[in-house]
Amino acid sequence: MKRFYIPFLLMAAAAVAACENKAVVEEPAQGSYVFTLKATSPDLDTKTDYTSTGKFSWSAGDQISVLFHNGDENKFFTLTNTSGAGASADFSGTIDEGYEIGASDGTDSDKKIWALYPASDKHSFTVGSYPKIYIPSEIDFTASGAHYSANMPMYAQVATDDEVFAFKHLAAAFKFTFTDVSVNKVKFVIENLKTYQFSDLIPIALNGDELFMDSGYADVGSKKGSLTMTANVVDGDVSFYVPVRYWGNYQPKISLYDANDDGLIYTNTAAAAKYLTALGEIKPITISVNGAVIIPWSYDSAFDVDWTASNVVSAAGAPGINSIKAIADATNLYVLIEIKKDALTLNPEHTKDNSVNIHCDTNSRYFGYLAENGIPQLNDFSGYVKGQTVSEHKGVLYYEWKIDRATAAQKTELAPMGVTGTISLRFCIYPKNSNAGSDWNTYMYAPADGGLEVALP
Repeated sequence: MKRFYIPFLLMAAAAVAACENKAVVEEPAQGSYVFTLKATSPDLDTKTDYTSTGKFSWSAGDQISVLFHNGDENKFFTLTNTSGAGASADFSGTIDEGYEIGASDGTDSDKKIWALYPASDKHSFTVGSYPKIYIPSEIDFTASGAHYSANMPMYAQVATDDEVFAFKHLAAAFKFTFTDVSVNKVKFVIENLKTYQFSDLIPIALNGDELFMDSGYADVGSKKGSLTMTANVVDGDVSFYVPVRYWGNYQPKISLYDANDDGLIYTNTAAAAKYLTALGEIKPITISVNGAVIIPWSYDSAFDVDWTASNVVSAAGAPGINSIKAIADATNLYVLIEIKKDALTLNPEHTKDNSVNIHCDTNSRYFGYLAENGIPQLNDFSGYVKGQTVSEHKGVLYYEWKIDRATAAQKTELAPMGVTGTISLRFCIYPKNSNAGSDWNTYMYAPADGGLEVALP
């Protein structure tokens, strides 16, 4: 690597003015150094944002990840666009002491230097293979420090740092444009009803002489089988680019929400699978939502329970618990508890937090914990809980359980669940009770008073 000992403030200018597009580095006394490179695309087909004529260009604030190594350790570092919009741009970032550009299995004449876009600290590299690119399942273009971008996955691979980092496409993309939008910020959710992933860590593979994003299997309904993006609406319009594997099998279900209150503006599902057949191909889909009636947010049951039905019984909880609801059929008992997130202990240093007891008529039984390692979820291994899920909306956690009545009735304390009639159901939550320490003096009941009278058919 060639190192130029020049003042930091002159580095970007020097990189632009240099007749050779070589890396520029500085070594501060603090034990790290600044690295700057030029990224470009000679044929103008690999940029990060579209213009009205269909051209791409780098935009201010774009970030790329570049592979460095320290001995046998390989690590991607983030470099930021310092020269603004254009077909080429200078990217600069601070590199930890001891790291040199390129993969650890490279040589002085062939350093196997990789750069990936968009940047992420979760990109990975394993010696002897191509990198893996990480696409987060949730992207908020309105967050502090973020900026809107097409976020088309790209790569550059060079042998030495004397070369221009010419980026190439790794994927194709669907472009969804919504027009006549009446709110100022929206959330777009896309799910694949086939089994190719939209997000998470994705291998890069070789097909002929082309590298591509080799998206793998994802269960329908899984997190990596979906992608959520939030963006501001400009003059009634907003667009979202969804990167996909070329020749991948995609049957999108899309939903557009008002990001301010999660009201549903539009939803639709493709009638059949869609395929894109070339790297860099963009399939535009334009949808007008003019006159759409926004459906207010409501909890969507994981077990197809209609929680608004007249035979659902409900009651208010103690402070910290908004409500408890329950309904039963011949086989199962379903329970939904709405708890304020800030009422619980969510400590990532604790394996378990927020112990729960279930009361059935006059008896009670341990039920589980409401968090593991700081993440809300039910830790239950009793065998009678046949389904469990938790979701969050506006600071409220929605815990929903599906309890097999016959299996539960095998436990002495829950025997009334196995017969026809009415049971009195109550949950007691100990928000300060965990594997790290027991506090039985702080508790919350759902319902707040008495029990919830549930009819068992």
